[in-house]
Amino acid sequence: METHIQKFLLAAESKALATISPQGIMNVIPVSTLKIRDNKIILMNYFMGKTQENITQNNYIALVAWSDMFGYQIKGPVDYITTGELYEEMKNWVSVTFPERNLYGLLAIDPKEIYDIAPDKKTKEYTNEHIS
Repeated sequence: METHIQKFLLAAESKALATISPQGIMNVIPVSTLKIRDNKIILMNYFMGKTQENITQNNYIALVAWSDMFGYQIKGPVDYITTGELYEEMKNWVSVTFPERNLYGLLAIDPKEIYDIAPDKKTKEYTNEHIS
């Protein structure tokens, strides 16, 4: 994943995650916390009941992140993580940054498809001009 995409994702004003149930029913939720580690997008599960159920049956997801009229859609498989070094690192970070929240797990997305969703397809230029 290119650096400008990572920068945009970390700074995006809005983010939403889509999953599909075993019955083919879509589920879309807002996402508040996002990190990037080893070229994977890490989302925190504070209260993702239906999302967690869905990814155990179909682990291919879509994430969209946007600010103003710029953004990216990212599709790929996701792993659900509840133990290990990365989980402990994020759990400690959450306890300091958002002490009122409980971390139940991590979603580690492996980006396979990335699409610029801006009408003029210039999210890279927007990122380079507006995000440091």
